[in-house]
Amino acid sequence: MSDITKVCNDLNAFCSSADCNDGVEFGFPKKIMLGKQAITASGDIPTPAEVQTYVDAGSGVIFDVTNGVKLPSEVTTKTGADTYSNVDEVTQEIEGISFKIKKITNAVALAIKKNNLNFGTMRLFWVDSNNRWHGGVTGFTVPNYIKAWEHAGFGENAEIPVEFKWITDMYSYTEVSDVNTDYADLACVEGTYTETVVTSYVAGQVTGYAGITGWNKTTYPTLYLDINSNIIKMYSSASDRTSGTNELASVNTATSLDVVEANSSGFGGSLTFVSNAITDGAEWNVTYSA
Repeated sequence: MSDITKVCNDLNAFCSSADCNDGVEFGFPKKIMLGKQAITASGDIPTPAEVQTYVDAGSGVIFDVTNGVKLPSEVTTKTGADTYSNVDEVTQEIEGISFKIKKITNAVALAIKKNNLNFGTMRLFWVDSNNRWHGGVTGFTVPNYIKAWEHAGFGENAEIPVEFKWITDMYSYTEVSDVNTDYADLACVEGTYTETVVTSYVAGQVTGYAGITGWNKTTYPTLYLDINSNIIKMYSSASDRTSGTNELASVNTATSLDVVEANSSGFGGSLTFVSNAITDGAEWNVTYSA
């Protein structure tokens, strides 16, 4: 992001011809990312690898969209009566994009509804049709609400139309990246969760590990679990599980399947199923792989 200093009467030249245009022009939104915080990067524009690390750590969700549009800017102004020139002056600029989510499943619809509940605002980033990254490392703060799916009837498909708008800072500019086809390969990889039986556990007695939020899979590729008196506890190592220290989260299966953080780990979300037949004292590991 570049700071801009207002200098009265300083006219900045620019050109937009075939001779001086910088490579491929900007495109329309094709891939969207919603994130919880800024991206950790070595510069003002994250590399594809830095974005993927951010997604894999559970900090952002990235998805492909159709019908992407960069909306015309809107402005608020001072009326001529309030300016020395008696001409309206721009005081605030509002930008936005719109798109549609298709190929909707129960998992997609449920995740959207949960995110609507969990986040009042999120940071918006996107990749355009010419493989440029928009949003820098900070993104654009937008109200987080995506409405439920709709269907226009016979011959049509279900879809979720989405529109996000944000107020721009008149004194800064967020650079758009150079063309990089690796941005097109970014994916919200659901990955796989592999259970390893340690003792008294039967594979499949717990499901829904993908529903655990705040799980930094780069830091904790494997969770070490046990269950006692209907309470599942999660640890970052086998030794912590043995000693019962440094717990990351727990699930009280007698009351709900909600994941409750411990020791400010940031864990949350919920599991899908826990078998009534699971043995008290059972121990098992769950390893995530992209």
